[in-house]
Amino acid sequence: MAQLARVRSWFAFAVALVAMFAACGDGTSSGGACDPACASGFQCIADTCVPVIVGGCDAGCGSGTECIAGQCVQIQAPVECVPACASGRTCVNGGCVSDAVAGGKGHTSTPGSSWTVLVYLVADNDLEPAALVDLEEMMAVGDSAGFRFVVQVDRSPDYTSEGVGNLANWDSAKRLVVKSGSFEEIADLGEIDTTDPAVLADFIDWGLTTYPADRTMLILWDHGGGWEGFGVDETTAGKPLLKLNTIRKGISQGLADADKERFDIIGFDACLMANAETALVLAPYGEYLLASEETEPGHGWDYRSFAAAKTDSSIDPVSLAKSVLSGFFAQAAAEATDKDLTLSIIDLTLIGELGSAMNAMATALTGAVVSSSPRIGKSREEATRFGKAPDPQQETNLVDFGDFARRLAAAEGASFAAAKKQLDDALARVVVQTRNGPASGGATGLTIYFPPFSKFYNASYDAIPEAAPWRVFLNAYYTGGASITQPMDIGGAANEGFVSWVDGEATIEVPIGAEAAAALVSAEAWVGLVDSDDGSVYLLATFPADFTGSSLTASWAGEAVFLSQGTGGSIGYVEVEADDESGLLVVNVPFAYVDSPGSQDVGYVIRREFLDPQTLQSYGYLYYEIGDSSTSELYPVPGSSLVPIIPVARETGTEWTTTADAPFDATAEIGLTFISVFEDLEPGTLVYLEIDAYDYGGNLDYVSGLLTF
Repeated sequence: MAQLARVRSWFAFAVALVAMFAACGDGTSSGGACDPACASGFQCIADTCVPVIVGGCDAGCGSGTECIAGQCVQIQAPVECVPACASGRTCVNGGCVSDAVAGGKGHTSTPGSSWTVLVYLVADNDLEPAALVDLEEMMAVGDSAGFRFVVQVDRSPDYTSEGVGNLANWDSAKRLVVKSGSFEEIADLGEIDTTDPAVLADFIDWGLTTYPADRTMLILWDHGGGWEGFGVDETTAGKPLLKLNTIRKGISQGLADADKERFDIIGFDACLMANAETALVLAPYGEYLLASEETEPGHGWDYRSFAAAKTDSSIDPVSLAKSVLSGFFAQAAAEATDKDLTLSIIDLTLIGELGSAMNAMATALTGAVVSSSPRIGKSREEATRFGKAPDPQQETNLVDFGDFARRLAAAEGASFAAAKKQLDDALARVVVQTRNGPASGGATGLTIYFPPFSKFYNASYDAIPEAAPWRVFLNAYYTGGASITQPMDIGGAANEGFVSWVDGEATIEVPIGAEAAAALVSAEAWVGLVDSDDGSVYLLATFPADFTGSSLTASWAGEAVFLSQGTGGSIGYVEVEADDESGLLVVNVPFAYVDSPGSQDVGYVIRREFLDPQTLQSYGYLYYEIGDSSTSELYPVPGSSLVPIIPVARETGTEWTTTADAPFDATAEIGLTFISVFEDLEPGTLVYLEIDAYDYGGNLDYVSGLLTF
């Protein structure tokens, strides 16, 4: 393991792999056309008409355009509110906002003496077992004269038949009030679509009207996908999400129907929801946002932490949010799931400062695209990122906003100093508190959407009006990348001359010219063995290549992962990176997940494990299932299996296969150890080495070679 221990700076994995499983989704490209077609002087980028102009907005913008991030951008018609907003409310981007809030309003100054916590618990999916655990935690808190949980929980017929408290199993949706040691069932709603904003609005209206309180909190519980949305209802055709705009619609309508201005806290007990886009969209409907930048472990929040509000029903929103944050981390530490944990408390009443800082940063970035794109791209690669996945089509592309700006300013000097300071100042005020595990130490509280290349841009992002300034920068960045006249070029023709044995390690060293070095954004090494029967290359590991300024290098001592269960076992495929804040190694091992024997519904699962780089001691791991638009901890059902998969390069292309003799039981422990395949390798076996290099436009060049063992 000498190579893995030695490497300190790791580039992020961004190579496109051939998709095998339909369940993994195919992503959304930005290559669509603009409808209607762009007028003269405009170009279509990511389904948005962006003007081809130089000089910013100095000359003013024409009719139908708006100056955003220094560019005149064609804008869409305002999003109307349907139904129309009632008196006292203003339509803002499709949501009805209280006039008092729309005009700017700080925090409520009157102390409260009671709390109602509404929990919109979307458990008609594989998280159903976790929902029962959280309901038990709520029941352990119970209620008081000044505190109550009011829950709407939609269950599934597929994942567990257990009851909870005094309630037998059900697979419909119920409305419950949590008591001490039991539940009061208010209604059984039958089968509902929890991804319908009208269903969310109805729950909010009913909960706030029936159980009024001085302070209120709305918790949205389920899978999360960042700005793409929240919630998966598997009994609904197509399994849609509540998109960010439909969350806006549901919350705003529910508040309007209940004649309430806003919530004291909006919380997401879900993955990846602490992002700038979510905060900007939901700011009119809550004073604070409580959410995680990273994927959450399946246990989610510890609802016993709400006892702070039962004990003292006059507790203020920040103190209650801090109690939940502390409980979340304490439970995760006890279950060894805290290494990449995050949770942020965001002051939504100050979110205008974040919007201004986003605009300033987008303006600075847009103006520097021509001169600074390589450093922009490299800063993005090196920044703390969340919701990462081996298949880049499944990557959420959520980058910690503050960490990205910090790295960019360090790379560019004074060019971005003013924009970085404005962003730092905004985050210092908006982020009341953020807490991170050691493997997420660079996080500053909120992420921003930033795909590395235009082919990974999801055009649904265009539907978020609040993201317009950032979208203009992304369009400019991708336009600059597409205009690169000299694609990435490394190595030359004599590829085999770049590989050799050095101190028992298979080594590849590729010279890189000044032009390619200036455009370089990321580089990774692929290593594996060649099948002597058919020449196929079994790729066993990938890890970042070292960049010395004039060459790219990587060495491999034969490290590979061995996965075992009972008497069975097989070699797996592993991606390795190092967290530069904690120094921990982060390894990702992919599996195919099959929920029942013979099922054609194949999922894509990653085992993410944290290791000491010197001793390889494990600090815990989780299995994450990566869906079409969300990521969550895997909850395997009885009879399900996990099959370790590895990429195999053949003459016809790259495909995924397995070396396991039989699938592993997904509900049982799977051992993972590192071995050296060189120890038992037959003399004459061919060892494969490859380095891939990308520029900021997504252009790829690679060098590969073979060594005889």
